[in-house]
Amino acid sequence: MNIDKILEYQKKDKDLSLLFKKFKSEPKYISYQKNDTHKKKVYSDMDRLDKMADISESKATKYQLLLDEYKAEMEELKTTVAEIDSFQGANYSTDMIQKLSDKCSKLIKEISNLHNNIQETNIIKDKVIKEGKEISNLYSTSKKEFEELQAEYKPQFDSIQAELKSMKQEIPEEILIKYHALKKNGLSPSIAEYNPSSRQCMGCFEMLSQGMAEKMNKNTGLLECPVCNRLLYTKEQ
Repeated sequence: MNIDKILEYQKKDKDLSLLFKKFKSEPKYISYQKNDTHKKKVYSDMDRLDKMADISESKATKYQLLLDEYKAEMEELKTTVAEIDSFQGANYSTDMIQKLSDKCSKLIKEISNLHNNIQETNIIKDKVIKEGKEISNLYSTSKKEFEELQAEYKPQFDSIQAELKSMKQEIPEEILIKYHALKKNGLSPSIAEYNPSSRQCMGCFEMLSQGMAEKMNKNTGLLECPVCNRLLYTKEQ
């Protein structure tokens, strides 16, 4: 197993991570991400307000139907009142008028609340639209600067990624899978030196057992640290 090639791959992969970290620390990158997040929030707010408007429209339609229904009931009551010819009939009509009056009062209150909600939503929507225009201009500017930054860094990214791709051809697939799994779990370096004199893993700095030390001394490839799970090698290999 070519340990030097594996270590070279790890170093080059670290160079890529450092370059990406530098890229993400650039003011143009930070500004773009901030404006992009803000823009998405504004669009989300607009979608929410549109849904609220749809709900209000649905309620308004419902209330209009109820108004038409109550008007029909009122016309029917007028006919009934005009034909009253007994005390019992008068009491019945009075009860019906009261019930209709209560329903109308409740509906008027709901319509008033809906009107207030629509007014509040419109005020908020005007603010969001204004905010959207402002962030749209900021986003356009920052996006252009971000794309210029990408173009500036692209040759470096492409160069390192091409080298890594070439190196992969000389490294066993199982080693690459293990390496990237360790890296994903935050273990860096993922491939660490084993110090025979102190029997230490130089990744976690824990002393290994005598049995593990003997395995490391006899092994010509990579072994897994029983403590931190890093892949271990010795310089003598």
